[in-house]
Amino acid sequence: MAYIKTAFAIGLLATADVVAGHAAIIGATGDAGGQGMALGVDSSTPRDGTRRNPFQQDSTRFKGEAADTFGETVGAGLNRLESGTKAIMAETGQMLPQISPGGSIDMTLHQVNGDGGGPYDCMINADATEFPQP
Repeated sequence: MAYIKTAFAIGLLATADVVAGHAAIIGATGDAGGQGMALGVDSSTPRDGTRRNPFQQDSTRFKGEAADTFGETVGAGLNRLESGTKAIMAETGQMLPQISPGGSIDMTLHQVNGDGGGPYDCMINADATEFPQP
């Protein structure tokens, strides 16, 4: 059950309406352990440039038909929760980030250009039934 809640939390982070701009969550660690990244992240993407190609290919965007989904990346298309979550766990070799009640998640974001600077706020509902706005 914790796996499902955590997977949903990662999906929620990927779809949070309060996040605007172009940045990729390339690392996430929960205060109760676990490690991950956003859906769609390709760890082989270079992180030392400012152009769309190749530096922004794995930044999730919410546009058009992807606006009410888990988003999409320019390089790989639609993000898929189940297969994307399995890919993250296979790559890190760990459980997804685990967050204790009242806890936190530390994230490392790769900001490609000036429109990905945040600020970023996220809220997580423990039973995955509400979508509070900060």
